[in-house]
Amino acid sequence: MSAHEALLLFLMAAIAFISPYLGKKLRLPIPVIEILLGILIGTFINIDKHAFTIIKFISEFGFLVLMYLAGLELDIEDLKKTPKKDFLIYVLYYLIVIGVLFATAILFNLPIPLVLLVSMSAIGLLYPILSASNALNTNIGRTLLIIGSVGEIISLIIITATTIYYSYGFSIKSVYHISEILFFCIFAYLALKSLKLFSWWYPSTLLKIVSSDNSAETGMRTNFLNMLVFVALAAYLNIEIIIGSFIGGMLYATILKDNEDIREGFEMFGNGFLIPIFFIYVGLAFDINSLTNITTIIYAVSLSIGIFVVRLLASLVFVFADINLKSIIAIPLSTSFPLTLLVAFAEIGKATNILSVEMASAAILTSILTAIIYPPILKVAMRFAR
Repeated sequence: MSAHEALLLFLMAAIAFISPYLGKKLRLPIPVIEILLGILIGTFINIDKHAFTIIKFISEFGFLVLMYLAGLELDIEDLKKTPKKDFLIYVLYYLIVIGVLFATAILFNLPIPLVLLVSMSAIGLLYPILSASNALNTNIGRTLLIIGSVGEIISLIIITATTIYYSYGFSIKSVYHISEILFFCIFAYLALKSLKLFSWWYPSTLLKIVSSDNSAETGMRTNFLNMLVFVALAAYLNIEIIIGSFIGGMLYATILKDNEDIREGFEMFGNGFLIPIFFIYVGLAFDINSLTNITTIIYAVSLSIGIFVVRLLASLVFVFADINLKSIIAIPLSTSFPLTLLVAFAEIGKATNILSVEMASAAILTSILTAIIYPPILKVAMRFAR
């Protein structure tokens, strides 16, 4: 590690340390603070952002941990308990969003990848907002989490499908790659069933494996092992490794959802260091010239507005679900700040040349704007819904 890289890593650790304090004072999500401070470092310090291999590795590893934690936050049991009619309406909501976006792209001759950004949905920021509002155990809170979870899964499918199409087009290679993904999903499903069966027949053995005198230490090791098994399999099958990480977290949460102790250490380490480094690096690698590019600014503002408007239109479908009419306005708001997956799509799109630097920068700006604008409005809507 060079002296310059050591200094930069120190600055990033310092930002990770002060970001929660600044977020509380400024009433902004912590990832937004981290991205903005990363941009600030890249603006005023003359550094070669791409020469720091260790920091880039830590950032990419933090990205995997972020997606793993996103999988951990999903509650498959709640999804399974959702009435079929309501579940179909939740899926239809996102299909309407995607359909309107494609129609808009064709009508106005807009870049499809840019429009697909608007379809992203994630619960990375929604979960802490609902927790802070004491709404996690309310009917509307659980409903918003389920709808957000459905959207997150659909968003990952969109990211995967987009990557395949722009890499291989409509070809035999695409079919082969899709078959690899199906194999991966079958493996994940069988792993889930096998672990469930094992935990049913040998619950004491499972507890011995995942418990020790130091539950936090064991939890961290178990989660890292589980995450890297699925990441390695995804890499071997040439699938986006964030998909493997996400599915690994989802399986872990499903099997050991009642054992919070073994997850605690991993979540603390991820949220305390690795994930902040990822968001800071996103800001660091941000093309600062895009802030003076009027096209990028127009893209970002348009996407930020469109991301809510298209969801507001699609939310009319919820009049057919068992949802209080006063609560319906909270749904498009709760799915309008997908910061984690917007950043993920921007990073993947830039790395695979699906998105231009200009479009990727617009996506990052959109993630910041939506995370600043919509959460406070959602909190007001939640109070009204109650």
